Amino acid sequence: MNLELDSVDDQYTQCREEMLKRVTEPGGLLDQELRSDNEYYEAWKNAKTCRTLIPGVPENYSVALAVFTSDFNFYDRFNKAVRMQGASVDIYKSKFPFKSLHFLLTDVLRMLNTTDECADSISGSYTNFGATKVGTQVRLEHFHWVSPFMNKFCYTIYKVQTCRAYDVSQYSCFRDIEAIISPSELFEVTAVDTVNNESQVLVSLVSKGIYRKHHCSFLASLLSCKQGAEGSQELSETLNLYFTETHGVPDPEPEAKPEFQFSVGRGPVTESISSMSKICWTSCWQGLARLLSKRSSSLYLYSVRGKDHLRLGADAVRC
Repeated sequence: MNLELDSVDDQYTQCREEMLKRVTEPGGLLDQELRSDNEYYEAWKNAKTCRTLIPGVPENYSVALAVFTSDFNFYDRFNKAVRMQGASVDIYKSKFPFKSLHFLLTDVLRMLNTTDECADSISGSYTNFGATKVGTQVRLEHFHWVSPFMNKFCYTIYKVQTCRAYDVSQYSCFRDIEAIISPSELFEVTAVDTVNNESQVLVSLVSKGIYRKHHCSFLASLLSCKQGAEGSQELSETLNLYFTETHGVPDPEPEAKPEFQFSVGRGPVTESISSMSKICWTSCWQGLARLLSKRSSSLYLYSVRGKDHLRLGADAVRC
């Protein structure tokens, strides 16, 4: 067990509305992925027969939750992809075939989260993870069911104090599934024991918050790695389209010039687009990482067209 850095762990917190549109619009991600994957299509169709509608929520969310809590074979396939196909934005974009389900599941779990309280839960894995040291920080690699039957069928049992186990008991197709734990929740190992005549390993975990590597990766992957004024112009237009939420960042001055404005340390430094022509802007912001690595903990990007802007901290510039 470790931080599972290859997993798809996006929370879509800065792009929820745009992702919802991309997923659910006619011919969007959901339609495309269902058409291209017969197993996904069948799981989705069958889930409609057992889904329980969530009040005030579009049906697609209820069906997505039913898909994840009704088909054991598809559950394994989906979670294997979540576990292995998030090592980079490029791998996520080209290899991960369930972007629509991942988004809908993540979003509906957030809707069902009506309390900030933590709770003790039981989950598990069929995998033997080998030695896991007390004090290690880990994640659970993919979405996990919380259910009492985990005690009976899993080799590794997780006794989890979780603050991100979302109650789905009213809406899951298998009623024994009580909650789902997000792959982005970070835990610390507090104990490791063998139980049931050493046939199982019991790992005790305490929540330590959220750790995620992906930040709106589907939309970020639309940024091209181009050099020169053309690449800079494309970057500015993409920022203008997709990164419009504000997070305590002041609006640019009305008379601001068409420049990227960097807030470096305590004083702003401005650089024109033309002077940035040698920076190759990749989808995971390698150019920004280089700029931030020695000079700053935060940076503002002001769009050339309008007042839309994005604030990036050093912790958001991980590839």
